[in-house]
Amino acid sequence: MTLISNIFSRKGRDFKPNIQFGRYCDAYKTEEQLTHWDKAMILFGKEKYIESFEALLFFLKDPVLDNISWNQANGRLQFTLFQGSKVINGEVTAMDIKVYSEIAGFKDKEVSWMRILLEENYNLSYCRFGMNENDRISIYFDNYAEEAFPQKTYEALRELSIQADKLDDILLFEYNALTPLHNEHIIPLPEDVINVKLNFIKEKSSEVLRCIKNPTPEILSFSSSYIYMILACIYKLDYLIKPEGRLMKNIENCHRGYFNNQAELMEIKTSNLISCFQEILNISESDLKNELYDSCSTFGLDLPQGTQGLREIIEAQWVDLEWFYANKSTTTHRFICDYVVGFSLFSFALPHFYKDLLLLYFKVTESDYFENLGYNHSFQEGNKINRKKIVKEIQQLKTLHKNPEYDFEPDFSLLLCDSVMDFCHSYLNMVKRSLS
Repeated sequence: MTLISNIFSRKGRDFKPNIQFGRYCDAYKTEEQLTHWDKAMILFGKEKYIESFEALLFFLKDPVLDNISWNQANGRLQFTLFQGSKVINGEVTAMDIKVYSEIAGFKDKEVSWMRILLEENYNLSYCRFGMNENDRISIYFDNYAEEAFPQKTYEALRELSIQADKLDDILLFEYNALTPLHNEHIIPLPEDVINVKLNFIKEKSSEVLRCIKNPTPEILSFSSSYIYMILACIYKLDYLIKPEGRLMKNIENCHRGYFNNQAELMEIKTSNLISCFQEILNISESDLKNELYDSCSTFGLDLPQGTQGLREIIEAQWVDLEWFYANKSTTTHRFICDYVVGFSLFSFALPHFYKDLLLLYFKVTESDYFENLGYNHSFQEGNKINRKKIVKEIQQLKTLHKNPEYDFEPDFSLLLCDSVMDFCHSYLNMVKRSLS
């Protein structure tokens, strides 16, 4: 294809850049992967430990991502798997299994970070943090092969991988003397994509800060507006930006700080949430740039599965949404809608179809961001929302993710696109009705 024809071909269709959104989820395995899990159990029962572990690797291998590699020779199986910014290496023989990941290098031992390792060890079930002879902070798991049955080994690999990726970001941010290791596999983002993401972080967080400092009469009338406003923003940043390091940690702190203290008065919870959110604005642009990259993972966070949580969160907010919609309280209504979508993507391991369905909500409501990233399938043109394109996109998603277990039958007659407020309300209503 010539350059000219390629340009016109790209303009003539919906172009979608290869950009990752949201955190990795491994909750849904293919039939082939599940078959390998059964095979691993059977082979372990026959004391074929190396073959059993290889079947476990087939179970963990993502059908799309190149997240695991291994080779077997002379009675040894050596493997490498990726988890975010960390590389996990291991070896299996008929006698034992040994797995490790090097987290950071050091020149001098410091009591402060050594104490962190010691405290983390108390929270681990299968692994342990330590230091190797090459002056590198590492995490280890080892076991006799006859004791490393598939379920235990899976849990150990998962614990080791997630903790390695988590502690790597925390230690490198807190201690400048530590040096990063083995991050050649991370996928750097183009400079223009990084700049779009940085502008989006600044824009959305600054909007919230302005509303906090100079609240409108509508926001002042509903004290819960502050809660919805902040939570909607952090969940949106978490999913659309997919940050690592400090920003990701601050988002998690906001989430935990609000939901883990149910006994606090609402005024105290709101004040604490505002203080926690302001920490996001203190992150320098250079630090944020270092946190913006794509990566490959093997394990996702342990989140509730299925669509029940999505249905429940919409229903829990529906009375408020109806009231704000009827009273034309545009700002607060939008906060709640964004909160519902963002919280669902943050808190639940949704099937791929429903993740894409909620991503479509953001593609419509944050259309400028997606256009700046390079998407040319604009669902908004000025103040008008293209209903026909939205319906077509949902139908294509149904075809792409066809699964009788999640038979989504939307009632498109419910979808209103006369305004952004109409779209947000009717879109969630359409999703809610389909899940009932």
